[in-house]
Amino acid sequence: MKHAWSAHDLRHYFASTCLLNGLPILAVSRWLGHASIMITADTYGHMTPDSMDRAVTVLDGIMGLAV
Repeated sequence: MKHAWSAHDLRHYFASTCLLNGLPILAVSRWLGHASIMITADTYGHMTPDSMDRAVTVLDGIMGLAV
């Protein structure tokens, strides 16, 4: 059975993917248009990696700088 993606599904997928790959929660919050970072943190905070190294690795990979 084919799943019909709603706008909400795609928005949640976008936010989750960004955060699980180490992008800053403040940036994601702004992209989503949340009035406060607390809205984003309350919804997606459990997906925020603890390490800045992970964010650097992800961005290096995106830019083709990974070795």
